[in-house]
Amino acid sequence: MKSKTAFRNAFARYGGALALDQSFHSSVQFGLRGLLTIFRGYIKKGHRSERPGLPYGNIYLDYVDNAGFNAIATIYQGKELIGIFPGAILQITRFFQAFMSDPTVFPGIGNAKMEKFDPKTIDELRQPSLPLNRSPQYPNDPLRQTIAKRLTFLGCATLFYHEVGHLALCHLPFLRDTFGISMYEEFPAVALSKKETGIRRTLELGADVVALQNSLVTWTKMCSGKKFSELHSIDLVSMWGATMAMFFKIMDAIAKDQNIDTKLSTHPSPLNRLFHAIFIAGYEQKPIGLSLDRQRLKAGILEVARWWRRNKLPTTNDESRRERVREFSIYRNKHNRIYDRLVEYQIQRAQAINSG
Repeated sequence: MKSKTAFRNAFARYGGALALDQSFHSSVQFGLRGLLTIFRGYIKKGHRSERPGLPYGNIYLDYVDNAGFNAIATIYQGKELIGIFPGAILQITRFFQAFMSDPTVFPGIGNAKMEKFDPKTIDELRQPSLPLNRSPQYPNDPLRQTIAKRLTFLGCATLFYHEVGHLALCHLPFLRDTFGISMYEEFPAVALSKKETGIRRTLELGADVVALQNSLVTWTKMCSGKKFSELHSIDLVSMWGATMAMFFKIMDAIAKDQNIDTKLSTHPSPLNRLFHAIFIAGYEQKPIGLSLDRQRLKAGILEVARWWRRNKLPTTNDESRRERVREFSIYRNKHNRIYDRLVEYQIQRAQAINSG
């Protein structure tokens, strides 16, 4: 069975494969096509790896014909598949564009006085979903508009890498053999058991590691290249911190919109994921050649937190720092207990890819 056919069959109950036709706004259609091309290119480049368990393999990526906010990794008829709902891409886009359209956000970037606060845009961000043919508001200042596009790309890339992480780290075979699960939904429609919820939260942090490591590498390459010279004038560390904060805040807002019980949520809290992000960032700074100063990271994170609070955007109750550290420790310990089983799956997968 061809990957395209497998994708269509696997995601039939969610709407099947999306056809990017004239029903989309031209800018939306162009953006979705562009991202798909770039991410498929990343898969091709990462097909093989010398690091056991982490080659991308022959993952097939496409959009699901569904306006909701979700992303799903699955294995169907032996094919590894990632289905991204375009609603997720468009929501990420809207948040970052609105963020940089606010004159109080990073006022030192470009001419912030050209921007104007738009209450209608903020009201739309509070909605669970919007029509796919709606084009988002863009910043007026050319530099801020360009930066917003770069941050949007990085946010979407983080979602993509996160799903790759679930497949590369063999979360699907593990869940299949442990709970009989064949689809890894970021936002499952049915409630899960307490045990499964705990395991899923642990696996989410594992996929976050892959997403954060790869987003750091991608961001560093973007910032150091001549193609994106406009990035040379901004604080790259603060902006990366802001992007990760926004990404996790959006995920949290979607969970709240879908009335997911935080105690049975499949994701750790956004603050815990940020705590984890900073931990990983500090560990990874040498390989990527970017000095990730904690204070600069914090500055970007706080910029998002202030903007989020000021606009009263949806959020769940955040825990105290002590609770975040405790939760983080619990998930790390759980991951250590299942680590050997995951590695066995990862070695088998890597051997199959590299011998193919």
